[in-house]
Amino acid sequence: RQAGSVWNDEYDFADELRVLEEVFPIDKVDLLDVGPGNGAFLKASSRRDGRRSGLDLYKHPGVGAALNGEFIHGLIDQPKLDWLEEPYDVVTMFDVLEHLYLPDLAFKNLNILLKPGGFAAIETGDTQCFWAKNYGVHKWWYACRFEHMVFWSEESLSHYARKHGFDVIYFKAIKSKAWKSKSSTFKLTQLAMFCASFLAAPMYRRFAKKRGKQGTLTPAAPFMIDHFFAVLQKKN
Repeated sequence: RQAGSVWNDEYDFADELRVLEEVFPIDKVDLLDVGPGNGAFLKASSRRDGRRSGLDLYKHPGVGAALNGEFIHGLIDQPKLDWLEEPYDVVTMFDVLEHLYLPDLAFKNLNILLKPGGFAAIETGDTQCFWAKNYGVHKWWYACRFEHMVFWSEESLSHYARKHGFDVIYFKAIKSKAWKSKSSTFKLTQLAMFCASFLAAPMYRRFAKKRGKQGTLTPAAPFMIDHFFAVLQKKN
């Protein structure tokens, strides 16, 4: 029901594509996007030749037009994937790692899906961000979404990468892509709400509850750098 509004094509992935083109500068790239939504990243990366495939539990409207490879139904952390078994040069996972149930299986499958020397691009929330470090992960808006299960830092990502045959070759703290694509008006509104939640906390909490807000009542700040973007390389 939410696919048309939650997974949209507003973000252009320019920053992520720039990094990937630096680490993998050849013209033909076989790419698998895990959790592709409506196919925004697959469309953005289509200027290079090669397969464009997706892996998700549900085939969202619009993703089919972005594919010229396979669509793998399932979860990245399930015991066995039903796929063509033709490995990829690049696997991308934008806002996926926080949804995992079994991280070990996810990284094991990631290794299987990639060619030797292949790359995995990962973006997710960062538990080392200012808010989580100073106020606790349990009060961080990102960790209070019921569909988010596992929370990551550079240290925990490096641990699983080493365990499953990867090197972390790029790591950078960033803003969430969900915020980068929002309008200035939306950001100013969110900033006003964020300030109100501190300056007039009781009034804000009453207002939020009346509007049906659950979990953490503190809104996310549009200026907050609370994600990271990392690139892993599979060892040969």
